[in-house]
Order: sequence, then structure tokens, then C-alpha cells
Amino acid sequence: MKILLYGFEPYLNFRWNISEKVVKRIKPRDGLVKVIFPVRFDRKLFLRMLEKEKPNAVLGLGQIPRGNKIRIERKAKNLRKENGEKVILKDGPEYQFANLELEGDDNSQVSFDAGGYVCNFSMYLMINRALRRGMKFAFLHIPMSFDLKKVVEFVERKIDEIEKSL
Repeated sequence: MKILLYGFEPYLNFRWNISEKVVKRIKPRDGLVKVIFPVRFDRKLFLRMLEKEKPNAVLGLGQIPRGNKIRIERKAKNLRKENGEKVILKDGPEYQFANLELEGDDNSQVSFDAGGYVCNFSMYLMINRALRRGMKFAFLHIPMSFDLKKVVEFVERKIDEIEKSL
């Protein structure tokens, strides 16, 4: 069994990215692969990692500038906002839905809008591939001001939940 956990480097005018900090603080465990991606609309970057690692499940983490709850993202749009709006996959469906429904708690809420930036882009591509390859996929958006210790504990519990579901 293998789980791929990914986050992102800082982007735009942000000097740090909470998703990178969380990934780095997650305790190593058998079958867990941790990756930090640059923030780029680069299809090969994400799909190559799936092909290389061949995980049973993927848990993506991204940063949101505002909010007071972790968002458990359920839906990605076939849309990216880069110099205007463009589709991610020309023949792809309008939406892709995460096939790993993580449990929420008082620190989280379910969301059906992953935005139009690189988090949504990675989510859409990876769900598309996961559905064809029998992998599970989930994504969490973390407010950048969220308590780091609490979010690390939350993600550790989500990894436990994923392991039990495989």
C-alpha cells in the first residue's frame, strides 16, 4: 500500500505555503511518499509523479489565503485561470469528483469549489488519472493562518483514515 501526500511551494507574493510546512512535518511512515510541487500549470509535473510512484491513494494539500476551517474539497472544475480562463482537458468532463470522501470535524468543512488556480488544476488532473487507474484521491485546502500543530494532527488522522480504507 502506498499513499502520495503532496503540497506546494510558495506562490505569487506569499513567502511561505502552509501546505509545504504541513507535508514536511508529517511523520514518516511505511508506504507514505511526500512531495512538494512548484506552483505551475504543468500537467507532466503531476502525472509523472503518479506514474513514478503508482500510489493506491493520493492526498493533496493546498493553501487558501483566508478562512478559519480546513476545506475538504470534493469537486474540481475543468478550468484554469491563467491569462484568462482555459479548460484543463479539452475532452474532459466539466467537473471531476474526489473518490475518497474524508470525514470532517469541527476544524473542517466540505467544499465543492477548489478555485481556478494550480490546486484545482492538480486536483482535476489527478482525479482524472485516479479514476482510470483505480486510485483514491482527496484534497484539503488549508487557510494560511490556521494553527500548524492542529492542521498537522488533522492530516495525520486523515492519513490514518485513508490507510484503513485501502
